[in-house]
This record gives sequence, C-alpha cells and structure tokens, in this order.
Amino acid sequence: MPVVNSYKYNISDISSDLSKLIDGDILSKEWERSIYSTDASPYEIMPLCIVLPKSNKDVIKTVKYASENKIPIIARGGGSGLAGQAIGAGIIIDFSKYMNQIKEINTDNNYVIVQPGIFKSVLDQKLKKKINFYLQIHPVLICVQLVE
Repeated sequence: MPVVNSYKYNISDISSDLSKLIDGDILSKEWERSIYSTDASPYEIMPLCIVLPKSNKDVIKTVKYASENKIPIIARGGGSGLAGQAIGAGIIIDFSKYMNQIKEINTDNNYVIVQPGIFKSVLDQKLKKKINFYLQIHPVLICVQLVE
C-alpha cells in the first residue's frame, strides 16, 4: 500500500474546492490516486489528488490554492522519472492530457516552444519531419516557461 500523509488534509474538500476553481479535471478516487502513486522509480507515494489542467490559468489557480493551504505540488509529465520526482503526497499536476502541444518550431533561431506535457518522442518525431533533427539532450536540461 502506498505511503500517504493525508491525515491533516480532507481529500474530498480539496477536490471540491479545486473543481470550483479550474476548468481542468480533478482525479481524487482512490484507484485514480493509486495509479499516480508510482512512476518509473521504485518509490510509491499516494497523492492527495491529481489536477489535469487545461490552461495556464488552471495551473496558476491550482498552485495558488496549494500555497494558501500549505499543500505540496508535484509537476508531472510522462511519469518516467527514475528518482521519484513525479510522485508525492500532495497535489500532482499532470500536464500530459491537455497541455502537450508544440507551440512553435523556430529553425532560424534554433528553438522550440512546447507545453510542459509534451513527450520527448513526439517532439523528436515532429522535429525529424520538419528539419530532420531530434533533441540529443534531455529536455530537463532546457529552461522552460509556461506558454499558452
């Protein structure tokens, strides 16, 4: 059974509060939380809930809510982290469902603007089609900014 430090939080209240604030999805059923309690690491930690934001506004509102209520947040892309960085006993913000687009490929200045939920393999496929190139470095090493 995954470890969870939820004794001081009411999961249904958090879920209800967030569903009033954002347009994205809130996952709070035990089986949904269980799916997000693991990544590619050997660790297992049950989150309080999962937010699937549809916009930057959803992200900002979720982070503000978490800050005001002293709830940790965990950003999650593909859940492929090998050191447990995609799991935690807080609110997981999973960008992969809605915020996964390539916004711009600029070949003149050699940069790409993507949303945080993009999978590297998808980006590599698009880059290969457009300019016969793929990222040779891991995207974690690249500075990112939320762009809508």
